[in-house]
Amino acid sequence: MKTLRFLLIILSNFLVVEAIAQQNPCVLKYNRIDYFAPAGPYLPGENKTMHLNTRITIDTEQKYVEVLTYYSDGPVQSKYEIKEISDLKDSKGDGKYFTLTCQASNYAAVVIDVSEQVHWIKRTIPHNGIIHKYYNYQE
Repeated sequence: MKTLRFLLIILSNFLVVEAIAQQNPCVLKYNRIDYFAPAGPYLPGENKTMHLNTRITIDTEQKYVEVLTYYSDGPVQSKYEIKEISDLKDSKGDGKYFTLTCQASNYAAVVIDVSEQVHWIKRTIPHNGIIHKYYNYQE
Protein backbone atom coordinates (compact mmCIF):
# COMPACT_ATOMS: atom_id res chain seq x y z
CA MET A 1 0.00 0.00 0.00
CA LYS A 2 2.81 2.42 0.86
CA THR A 3 4.55 1.55 -2.42
CA LEU A 4 1.38 2.26 -4.38
CA ARG A 5 0.89 5.59 -2.56
CA PHE A 6 4.53 6.50 -3.27
CA LEU A 7 4.14 5.71 -6.98
CA LEU A 8 0.93 7.74 -7.20
CA ILE A 9 2.63 10.71 -5.52
CA ILE A 10 5.56 10.54 -7.96
CA LEU A 11 3.21 10.28 -10.95
CA SER A 12 1.05 13.20 -9.78
CA ASN A 13 4.16 15.32 -9.09
CA PHE A 14 5.48 14.60 -12.59
CA LEU A 15 2.14 15.61 -14.11
CA VAL A 16 2.08 18.83 -12.08
CA VAL A 17 5.60 19.82 -13.16
CA GLU A 18 4.61 19.12 -16.78
CA ALA A 19 1.43 21.21 -16.40
CA ILE A 20 3.40 24.15 -15.03
CA ALA A 21 5.98 23.80 -17.80
CA GLN A 22 3.26 23.68 -20.47
CA GLN A 23 1.53 26.77 -19.02
CA ASN A 24 -1.60 24.88 -18.04
CA PRO A 25 -3.49 25.72 -14.84
CA CYS A 26 -2.11 23.54 -12.09
CA VAL A 27 -3.98 22.81 -8.83
CA LEU A 28 -1.97 21.60 -5.83
CA LYS A 29 -3.29 20.47 -2.45
CA TYR A 30 -1.37 20.57 0.82
CA ASN A 31 -2.28 19.65 4.42
CA ARG A 32 0.37 21.47 6.50
CA ILE A 33 1.59 25.04 6.81
CA ASP A 34 4.74 26.20 8.57
CA TYR A 35 4.11 29.82 9.55
CA PHE A 36 6.80 32.32 10.56
CA ALA A 37 6.36 35.98 11.49
CA PRO A 38 9.39 37.95 12.69
CA ALA A 39 9.23 39.92 15.93
CA GLY A 40 8.29 43.57 15.63
CA PRO A 41 8.56 46.50 18.03
CA TYR A 42 5.14 45.70 19.56
CA LEU A 43 4.64 42.01 18.77
CA PRO A 44 6.67 38.89 19.55
CA GLY A 45 7.83 36.64 16.73
CA GLU A 46 5.77 33.58 15.90
CA ASN A 47 6.77 30.21 14.50
CA LYS A 48 4.19 27.41 14.29
CA THR A 49 2.94 24.49 12.24
CA MET A 50 -0.74 24.41 11.34
CA HIS A 51 -2.67 21.34 10.15
CA LEU A 52 -4.84 23.04 7.53
CA ASN A 53 -5.89 22.09 4.04
CA THR A 54 -4.82 24.48 1.30
CA ARG A 55 -5.46 24.52 -2.44
CA ILE A 56 -2.98 26.45 -4.58
CA THR A 57 -3.68 27.15 -8.25
CA ILE A 58 -0.84 28.27 -10.51
CA ASP A 59 -1.82 29.49 -13.97
CA THR A 60 1.15 30.80 -15.93
CA GLU A 61 -0.98 31.46 -19.02
CA GLN A 62 -3.45 33.73 -17.19
CA LYS A 63 -0.55 34.89 -14.94
CA TYR A 64 -1.98 34.31 -11.47
CA VAL A 65 -1.49 32.28 -8.30
CA GLU A 66 -4.45 31.63 -6.03
CA VAL A 67 -4.07 30.35 -2.46
CA LEU A 68 -7.20 29.05 -0.71
CA THR A 69 -6.68 27.96 2.91
CA TYR A 70 -9.46 26.34 4.93
CA TYR A 71 -9.27 27.76 8.48
CA SER A 72 -11.65 26.63 11.25
CA ASP A 73 -13.65 29.86 10.93
CA GLY A 74 -13.91 29.64 7.13
CA PRO A 75 -11.79 29.68 3.96
CA VAL A 76 -9.42 32.55 3.15
CA GLN A 77 -8.48 33.24 -0.47
CA SER A 78 -5.50 35.22 -1.73
CA LYS A 79 -4.84 35.91 -5.40
CA TYR A 80 -1.62 37.23 -6.88
CA GLU A 81 -0.64 38.43 -10.33
CA ILE A 82 2.54 36.76 -11.65
CA LYS A 83 5.02 39.39 -12.80
CA GLU A 84 8.08 37.19 -13.40
CA ILE A 85 9.08 33.51 -13.40
CA SER A 86 12.70 32.65 -12.64
CA ASP A 87 14.83 29.88 -14.06
CA LEU A 88 15.31 26.78 -11.92
CA LYS A 89 17.49 27.50 -8.87
CA ASP A 90 19.27 25.18 -6.44
CA SER A 91 19.30 25.27 -2.64
CA LYS A 92 21.30 22.89 -0.43
CA GLY A 93 18.47 22.43 2.08
CA ASP A 94 15.41 22.43 -0.17
CA GLY A 95 16.69 21.16 -3.53
CA LYS A 96 15.72 22.70 -6.85
CA TYR A 97 12.97 25.29 -7.12
CA PHE A 98 11.78 28.23 -9.20
CA THR A 99 10.48 31.60 -8.04
CA LEU A 100 7.32 33.44 -9.04
CA THR A 101 7.55 37.17 -8.36
CA CYS A 102 4.00 38.37 -7.84
CA GLN A 103 1.90 41.34 -6.85
CA ALA A 104 -1.11 41.26 -4.49
CA SER A 105 -4.29 43.27 -5.06
CA ASN A 106 -3.00 45.86 -2.55
CA TYR A 107 0.18 46.19 -4.71
CA ALA A 108 2.37 44.43 -2.12
CA ALA A 109 5.17 42.29 -3.51
CA VAL A 110 4.86 38.54 -2.94
CA VAL A 111 7.55 35.95 -3.65
CA ILE A 112 6.40 32.37 -4.22
CA ASP A 113 9.00 29.58 -4.41
CA VAL A 114 7.86 26.27 -5.91
CA SER A 115 9.96 23.13 -5.49
CA GLU A 116 10.81 21.32 -8.72
CA GLN A 117 8.87 18.24 -7.62
CA VAL A 118 6.14 20.43 -6.03
CA HIS A 119 6.73 18.84 -2.61
CA TRP A 120 6.41 22.32 -1.12
CA ILE A 121 5.52 25.91 -1.95
CA LYS A 122 6.81 28.86 0.08
CA ARG A 123 5.08 32.25 0.08
CA THR A 124 7.10 35.21 1.41
CA ILE A 125 5.78 38.72 1.95
CA PRO A 126 8.97 40.85 1.78
CA HIS A 127 7.63 44.05 3.41
CA ASN A 128 6.76 42.29 6.69
CA GLY A 129 8.87 39.11 6.52
CA ILE A 130 5.93 36.69 6.97
CA ILE A 131 6.56 33.25 5.47
CA HIS A 132 4.12 30.40 4.81
CA LYS A 133 5.53 27.05 3.68
CA TYR A 134 2.91 24.60 2.36
CA TYR A 135 3.59 20.86 2.20
CA ASN A 136 2.00 17.45 2.76
CA TYR A 137 2.57 15.33 5.80
CA GLN A 138 2.12 11.60 5.23
CA GLU A 139 1.55 9.46 8.32
